[in-house]
Amino acid sequence: MWYVFSGMGSQWYGMAKDLMAVKPFRDSILQSNTYLERFGIDLYKMLTSDDETTFCNTINSFVGIAAVQVWRRMWRL
Repeated sequence: MWYVFSGMGSQWYGMAKDLMAVKPFRDSILQSNTYLERFGIDLYKMLTSDDETTFCNTINSFVGIAAVQVWRRMWRL
């Protein structure tokens, strides 16, 4: 499985909704969410939202892409 992001602008609302069914992915996102909550960021909600304006916020775009990339890097074989 590959997730390729060319940089900012490659994100889309609900981009990780289906991946939440993959336990290692969900666990990684929930663990990251625990840390990000301290800064008022709900990563889980951000990645599963059906709100088309979710990634109009630059912080959401950066954090969303980084969280998915971190998970992908952890799966390197």
